[in-house]
Amino acid sequence: MAYNVDLQTNYPNSSYNWVGGRGKTIYTSGCCPSSLRNILVNLCGTKTSIKEMCSLARSCGARVDGGTIPSTLLSAAKKKYGGFVYEYTTSDSKARKHAATGGMCLCHTTGSNKVFSNSGHFVAMVAATSNRVTIIDPYITSKKWSIYGRKSKVTTSSTKGVVYVSPVTSDASFDYYYMISKASENHTNSATKTEKVEDMTEAEVRKIIADEANKQAKLAVSDWAKSVWTDAVAAGILDNDRPQAPLTRQEFAIVLKKIGVFDRSAEPSSWAKTAFSAATEAGILDGSDPHAYVSREMLAQVLKNLGFIGTGVSK
Repeated sequence: MAYNVDLQTNYPNSSYNWVGGRGKTIYTSGCCPSSLRNILVNLCGTKTSIKEMCSLARSCGARVDGGTIPSTLLSAAKKKYGGFVYEYTTSDSKARKHAATGGMCLCHTTGSNKVFSNSGHFVAMVAATSNRVTIIDPYITSKKWSIYGRKSKVTTSSTKGVVYVSPVTSDASFDYYYMISKASENHTNSATKTEKVEDMTEAEVRKIIADEANKQAKLAVSDWAKSVWTDAVAAGILDNDRPQAPLTRQEFAIVLKKIGVFDRSAEPSSWAKTAFSAATEAGILDGSDPHAYVSREMLAQVLKNLGFIGTGVSK
């Protein structure tokens, strides 16, 4: 079967930050809305895109720090697009049976089997037989399937992103699924016109968020940040580990201590005392915090004090 496939890796510069957050892209964090897009387009003919699905995830509150909550996104997508019903399950056999009878599944892996990811990841199971499952994986790179241990378990297709896992073993299993059916169909399993959804527990939601955070932490440093990252490591400010991981408050405090924000002396160093006192007496500096850094706006004020620039009055 030919599938209409789009990949999160097609959007390296498209923002997918959570509300109030920053720095995340569809490429790094959009596996859940990307997989749901691939399911709805191929199963129901829904007119949507990965960007639109990511926008919906943000607006409905499904996008959170560390990941996307699938149940929240599914509920919002059902209200917006209609045409489908869904059911939550942790049963591998039930999910495969659903895919074998015409349905599709939004699948989540923790990365423990390391087939599709080394950490939390969503893919779409779009078909199944007794000995093979067909998966649309939205995170595909040139080296995705060359990693040791994956090649023997996955067969790629001519359509980028569509892969087969055969035979079906524990290697192809996931920790939970959302079985999705067209609303007009009544498959042989329990996902029928009457929507049946098991609410996720707080522990399950926290697990999803932790898995996504762990995945983010393992990503290599971004190209735009390589130079400054290298400088920070060389200076001993950072330790060259987990470049894209969130920074905790205690880790931030350590960085601030390393760059001398705390415990600064109120007196200038011996070699600078004379110059610092002269600059203070001349009104160039105000005499406070001699070991603090100079900001650009502070430099502008110094230049004005020295008479190198005009009045400094905004026009």
